Amino acid sequence: MNTHASDRVRIIAISVLASIAIFALSISFASAQVAPTCTISANPSNIAYSGTSYTPVVVSWNSTNASSANLTNVGSVALSGSQTFYPSSTNTYVLTVYNTEGQSGQCQTTVTVTGTSGAPSCWITLAPQYSGQYQYNQPATLSWDSTNANSANISSIGSAATSGSQTVYPTQNQIYTMTVYNSQGQSATCQTSSYYQPGNLYCTVTANPQTVPPGGTTNLTWTSSGATSAWLSDGIGSVSLSGSRTVYPQSSRNYTLTVNDNQGRTQTCSAYVSVTGTSYYPGPTYPTYPPPVPSTNVSLDQIPYTGFDFGTVGNTLYWFAIALFALGAGYMVVYYFPSRLSFRAPSRAPMTSSEVFAKTENSVEVPAIFRSESQNSDNRN
Repeated sequence: MNTHASDRVRIIAISVLASIAIFALSISFASAQVAPTCTISANPSNIAYSGTSYTPVVVSWNSTNASSANLTNVGSVALSGSQTFYPSSTNTYVLTVYNTEGQSGQCQTTVTVTGTSGAPSCWITLAPQYSGQYQYNQPATLSWDSTNANSANISSIGSAATSGSQTVYPTQNQIYTMTVYNSQGQSATCQTSSYYQPGNLYCTVTANPQTVPPGGTTNLTWTSSGATSAWLSDGIGSVSLSGSRTVYPQSSRNYTLTVNDNQGRTQTCSAYVSVTGTSYYPGPTYPTYPPPVPSTNVSLDQIPYTGFDFGTVGNTLYWFAIALFALGAGYMVVYYFPSRLSFRAPSRAPMTSSEVFAKTENSVEVPAIFRSESQNSDNRN
């Protein structure tokens, strides 16, 4: 009897322990999250660059089991989306996605640019090494790579290899900026997005596209949390806590967003915009004037100007011949032609005195020189 009772108690105890174990396992499986994954692509992935013209490249991405995403040299982006870039050198675009447990995943795509002069480019990302909520001064992996570069420098680290990774302990809102150089002295800059702890005062700002030609435009988009005011650099001034704005960068620069809360705390975040390519300067515009009048000064052997230049001797002979012709013409007019030509009027009989006074008062006598021959004959008769 006692043996049967003890067996029953043993069975009950085993059942209770098994139930507790099953419950613990179910909680463990329920709390475990699947690591986030992502895909990213570029269209087109191969372009040519002439030095003055840019080809747009659309970078598209998707993610799974993620709660946030960051794109290199852009910052915080949607979990799925696309952005247009205008690369002037080969670039690698890296997307890093996170879940609520702090797990991360990465994917990347490369756009190959041909016809360039070997200008360098780079990318750099920051990903936590732990699960759970973000905490400052906790280990995180800083990864970077570059193209056409032979040296590199990373802020807060110093000189670094042109590609690699390193464990860092980022402080509040820390941004790591990488600058790479090639053998011709050309440089390129890339940076991580702001590293912040959710629930605290923070901000994000992105630029699309991140690389523009001279005279081009880019769209700044920013968000903030826990802030009561926001201010944007580069002369823009006070802005809304979240919004967007089109800007016209004249040169490569950082656009910095500064946010404040009601406790007097301040946080900053920035987006880097690279202006590459050869700018066209048409030069100043000057008024149009008529062409200058040629000088009227001529040499003595061209006075008067005949339309031909026979030289000093030729011009002298020419004008001597003109003078002889003028003298001959004058002689002919004055002496020769008067003796050969007669301008006398026709002869008529002289009028008597009675004929002169015999005319009526109302009659008009036409002078003989203006009368016809028949009239003159009648008068003679």
